[in-house]
Amino acid sequence: MISILIILIFFLFKEIYIKCDKYFKYKISEIIVLNNNKYINQYETKKTTEKLINYSINIENNLDYIKNKLKNIEWIKNIKIKTINNNLKINLILYEPIAYWNDIYMIDVNAKIFYIPKIYQIKNNLPKIYGLKNKQTEILVIYKKINKILEDQRIKIKEFYMKTRYSCKLITNSNIIIEIGNKDKIEKLKNLIIIWPILNKEEIYYKKKIVYIDLRYNYGIAVKYQKLNKFLK
Repeated sequence: MISILIILIFFLFKEIYIKCDKYFKYKISEIIVLNNNKYINQYETKKTTEKLINYSINIENNLDYIKNKLKNIEWIKNIKIKTINNNLKINLILYEPIAYWNDIYMIDVNAKIFYIPKIYQIKNNLPKIYGLKNKQTEILVIYKKINKILEDQRIKIKEFYMKTRYSCKLITNSNIIIEIGNKDKIEKLKNLIIIWPILNKEEIYYKKKIVYIDLRYNYGIAVKYQKLNKFLK
């Protein structure tokens, strides 16, 4: 009888120990952002993570639960959590945006769209891409090809538009509007780059600034200039 009682007490205390252990609170020893992301505020991200983790730990000691909570933060790409002597070491990998998507969201090199509240953004000059919903992968492929061609001439894209029927338009950092159209986009841009130095010389010679280029013609292009004194007022 005594032996049975001892066994019952043992299992009772074991169950209590397991329950207590389950709700044991870890302390956060370190939160590290592994990639050097210059567009997302790391301090604010760490602060938000710490608050979320503290809340999660008070609920239960479950690392999968904590990871799932952190995955709700859209700009966190991956989470690694290590437990060392009842301490949590949290490594965060953030998404790295290459452009804004339709003004509200951001997009990365793999066409992943995510939202970052303004408080977590660092002031930047990222280009803006505008396109149809669920077409970001196709649009980004075309954007990258066009951007590569323009970069060779040190022309930076400020805004890029992909309209219906895949018609493209862009605005450069110097506010030149370039209508590309929906046919032979890459070939037309390559032809524009060939004559780009000539267009620049004409700007200087005639003291005018290029404000609009239309590449939608089967043969040739249209260029619109404005007098420089209009920009100097």
